Amino acid sequence: MTRRTIESGEPIYSNKALAGPNHALSIKSPMQSYLQRFDADFAPKLNKRAKTFRLMFELLEANCRDFIKIVETGCVREEGCWDGDGCSTVLFNDYVKARGKFSSVTSVDINADHLKLAKQLVNPKGEWFHQFVLQDSVAWLGQRPGCGSIDLLYLDSFDFDPQNPHPSSLHHLKELAAAQKCLIPGSIIAVDDNHADGTGKGRYVHDYLNDLGIPILADDYQKVWIWK
Repeated sequence: MTRRTIESGEPIYSNKALAGPNHALSIKSPMQSYLQRFDADFAPKLNKRAKTFRLMFELLEANCRDFIKIVETGCVREEGCWDGDGCSTVLFNDYVKARGKFSSVTSVDINADHLKLAKQLVNPKGEWFHQFVLQDSVAWLGQRPGCGSIDLLYLDSFDFDPQNPHPSSLHHLKELAAAQKCLIPGSIIAVDDNHADGTGKGRYVHDYLNDLGIPILADDYQKVWIWK
């Protein structure tokens, strides 16, 4: 396994042996304790997503901005479904609460029932740092002028059908295109639900970013890149 620094702009890990408790990045943030919390409380539940979610949090921890902004498309739709759906909404909410300093999460979904459950699980008091948007994700991202920089764009909205992969793959590419005005050098892009045969939600995103010369950091069930 070849290991490189974030500053190089090159892939951090050259194969699928991604970040873990014994292979941590050199984190400049004072919040190293969050990775300990992740390893203890969340990683054991996440199975195939554990290493790549940890990588996302390592990258966020290396971000020296006073506050970070996470946008996810799609949201948690079943309580405790860690292995099935990943519970990204729960993870991101937990992280921004731990980080504080005006960090925030926005969850965008077209299903009102999913959003209702997500609010009940992570933000029943309606605190400002986690916003929930009932709208098509592409439309919301595209219509929102001056949305501010996004530090982590997590794409997981349109269910993937192996018998008809094109609609989901195309939708996630459209989300990236719509959000591109909000990306800055160092922004993290991640797409869930990808498969060993090359199909998945991130298939077209992968091809597009490869054409732009942006190397992939993690090519697994979740794909991860850093925007240049």
